[in-house]
Amino acid sequence: MRITNMIAGLALALLPSLVFGGVSPDGSKVADNDGAVESQKSMSVYASDKTAQVQFERSGGIFGLNSNHARIGFLTNETRDNTLTGSVLFDANSSGIPGLSIKFGTKAFAGLLALENTDIFGFGASLEAAYLFPVERFPLTLSGSFSYAPDILTFGQADRIIDWHVRASLPLTDNIEGFTGLRFLQFDTRAGQRELDKRIHIGVRWNI
Repeated sequence: MRITNMIAGLALALLPSLVFGGVSPDGSKVADNDGAVESQKSMSVYASDKTAQVQFERSGGIFGLNSNHARIGFLTNETRDNTLTGSVLFDANSSGIPGLSIKFGTKAFAGLLALENTDIFGFGASLEAAYLFPVERFPLTLSGSFSYAPDILTFGQADRIIDWHVRASLPLTDNIEGFTGLRFLQFDTRAGQRELDKRIHIGVRWNI
């Protein structure tokens, strides 16, 4: 089976829950036992001088579970390396620290690299933390994440995958926030290390 079939499987597995989770196929929203709709959807886009990514996220009751976040994203760079990512993260107990949120879960990577016959697929663990400063006039949020797919869980021409980012964000309107950050995404392939993203970027995120 080619890696492209795996990519299609990843997208097909995540998209129904992202699009229809909390919403029935006819477009009506699904409420919880109290009649309240808890799900939220957002889209984010960022770009640097070498890379660009778009990501769609849905938070709430997904896959029949509560307090989780499903994401699917697509990244491309100037060398025509393309990567599709999909992740499911769960809210962790942040020890009661106001403004601190911690998430953990899994992340899948599907890469179509510009190198000839270099297709990659991998599963990794993911950890994310964010802190909202308690300043009403300057509600700055600092966040960071780290994902790692070891050799045993990577397929195709990869040995491992490393993905991390740090980011600072501020609200621009009631439903739009701007952010700047640094992301590092590297595939260790049999032909050598392939860095897909290692640039400072700027972007926006808005609730749909």
